[in-house]
Amino acid sequence: MIELTSIHLINENMKKLLILSALLLFIANTSFAQCNEMFDYQEGTSWQWTNYDKKGKLLGKSMQKIEKFSKTSNGFEVTISLVQTDKKGDQTEPVSMDMECKDGVVYFDMKKFIPDEYLQDDEGEVSVEVTGENLEMPINLKTGDYLKDASVTMNLGGSGSPMTMNMTVEIFNRKVDGEEVLHTPAGEFDCFIISQSIKTKAIISMQMESKEWYSQGVGMIKSESYRKGKMIGYNILTQFSK
Repeated sequence: MIELTSIHLINENMKKLLILSALLLFIANTSFAQCNEMFDYQEGTSWQWTNYDKKGKLLGKSMQKIEKFSKTSNGFEVTISLVQTDKKGDQTEPVSMDMECKDGVVYFDMKKFIPDEYLQDDEGEVSVEVTGENLEMPINLKTGDYLKDASVTMNLGGSGSPMTMNMTVEIFNRKVDGEEVLHTPAGEFDCFIISQSIKTKAIISMQMESKEWYSQGVGMIKSESYRKGKMIGYNILTQFSK
């Protein structure tokens, strides 16, 4: 039971990590003015990615929408809602995430990587500690650039807790592989291609590789996931509006 719970936690957090990276990238490591200029976003801006398995069969959809956007003197603050839909059309409950860009660095609530059921503790018996390093990307990318690693560590446990677990998600070997124009249902985008490795360590450890296409001003356009050199699935942007 503990191992199955751990796998569920790993999968949910990896999904959130990959989706959130679409908004984090191209923001961090810029001047405070560029925080506001980099994205011409507003309340109601939305993204939809459609998820497929390695054979191209529909797995579901992931949707993000900006519920609140406000500029500040050194960046901006934004509240985003995230909803996932499976292939049958059943939706998860919306997850709300607060983010801010301050002096060129994005910050957001790392606890949102933990499924809500693990944060619900009516009797105060479970403690959750979350630490991490922001996912960053410079504005001026070029082929061959190596990018900074990122990580998220979660310690879950406490007296009377049904389980005690330490979990770490690491993103490393990040490199700009090149540029490509992608044609998608959401439009045509000039993209940088970024490869990276993602390792999750908990009761069990697993590692996967990903290749992602990012377009300035939009975010993630496409991603492909691999394990042991074989594709296991991909996501592609199917709707973008503001």
